[in-house]
Amino acid sequence: MQHCSKLHKAVYQSLSITYSKPRSFSIIGPTTFKVNNPYTLEPYCEYTYKTESEINTIVHETYDAYKKWRFVPLDERIKVVNKAVEYFSKNEEAIVTDIVSQMGKPITEARAEMKGFYALVKKLTELAPEALAPKIVKQNELGILSYAREPVGVAAIFSPWNYPVFTCANFLFTSVLAGNSAVIKHSHFTPLLGRHFEEAFKQAGTQNLVRELMVTHTDAMKLYLLPEVGFVGFTGSTEVGRNVQDEIADHRFIDYTLELGGSDAAYVAQDADIDYAAKDLARGAFYNAGQSCNGISRIYVHNAVYDEFLSKLTAHAATLQMGDPMSEDTTLGPLTQADNLLGIQKQVEEAADQGGRILFGGLPTNDAAGKGQFFEPTIIAEAQNDMSIMMVETFGPVVGVNSTEGDEEVVKLINDSQYGLTAAIYSRDIERIQRLGPQLNVGTLYGNRCTHVDPYLPWSGRKNSGVGSSLSVHGFKAVTNPKSYNIKITK
Repeated sequence: MQHCSKLHKAVYQSLSITYSKPRSFSIIGPTTFKVNNPYTLEPYCEYTYKTESEINTIVHETYDAYKKWRFVPLDERIKVVNKAVEYFSKNEEAIVTDIVSQMGKPITEARAEMKGFYALVKKLTELAPEALAPKIVKQNELGILSYAREPVGVAAIFSPWNYPVFTCANFLFTSVLAGNSAVIKHSHFTPLLGRHFEEAFKQAGTQNLVRELMVTHTDAMKLYLLPEVGFVGFTGSTEVGRNVQDEIADHRFIDYTLELGGSDAAYVAQDADIDYAAKDLARGAFYNAGQSCNGISRIYVHNAVYDEFLSKLTAHAATLQMGDPMSEDTTLGPLTQADNLLGIQKQVEEAADQGGRILFGGLPTNDAAGKGQFFEPTIIAEAQNDMSIMMVETFGPVVGVNSTEGDEEVVKLINDSQYGLTAAIYSRDIERIQRLGPQLNVGTLYGNRCTHVDPYLPWSGRKNSGVGSSLSVHGFKAVTNPKSYNIKITK
């Protein structure tokens, strides 16, 4: 491909991936699909589904690797993980190009994802000794009561396309550090990233410890039924997450963590720094073209500062630059899924029909060169909670804004949602943030920031935003089983 560097081509020659020209996703045969670049709309790569026989072989081989890996000391596992990370560092240019060319994220944001990935793995290796250390509960001349956490087998990891490196690493590295092996089923929009993870662990000196599996949706559901699989980590839509949960519940007794959808809210209090809040919330709403489960979809602003905030939020939206996501100047990339454009437009039109005021944007578009499947950054004022734009996950660069009388009302407005992933409060009064936090039914409460994920803290959703926790020491619990040691001392 002309747009690839020599390094990029060399990486894919070693991975045996078939490329055509530089992409949306489409099936081109019963077992093959192609991925098109969402900016150029030209083919970027082709991929063939694994057969049922190949799936069974790979999972079995991965389980065999687990049976040895589980007894490797933790300090040695950490060394292997660090070697795997070296692969990403050495091949970062190729990996970043893959992210941009498969799902359309601006290159600056793709590099930021890689930076977050490195920080994530570093923190997980720091947390692993504490999370996995055996615990002595009681010890005296009569006996010893203790427990340890043991790996569960093969971790089946289902990774989304919007943060294809970070979200995969979240489950993968926790699982591997805990002594499990893993199979990765990446999104059909970003299939190449799974191969990078497999190659990274191969070059780190392991055999079959981490394998990628590009399979049909039907075959993906069958993975939960395989006895070697001891944990499922799924990141995706609430609808599919519910199917995953039902399928596991019908057939298996294993742990799973589901990181699902959101329609996350923010509250701008009367005493907030309005300049800062407008800038930060514009980032929260429009970063990654709004394709983030924890992106800001709803903003409630105190009456006293409502007009000022709207003016400044609109000014920030106007600075966004649509264009080629490989350009350093682009700050708003195309949408990954072309069929999402009409869905977003329908939501915006319905909001306008219901009394919403479109302050900025509102339409599907192309960039100045006539390329890309973009949606304009969109701000809807007077957005009510009965509008789908406020209640249903949009997954696009659209945010609804409305005024509120203050703290008591905003708690009701934020909690009036099927989702409960995160909420953000902007106020100079830290006591206000701490007081309102327990009243909001969300997994993460932000104060004077939004969308930031810190691996030291557990990541979990309430209501239809998911079940279970990842990250922090809590993320190691689902990928391990506790074993108790109840030992009596005899003479």
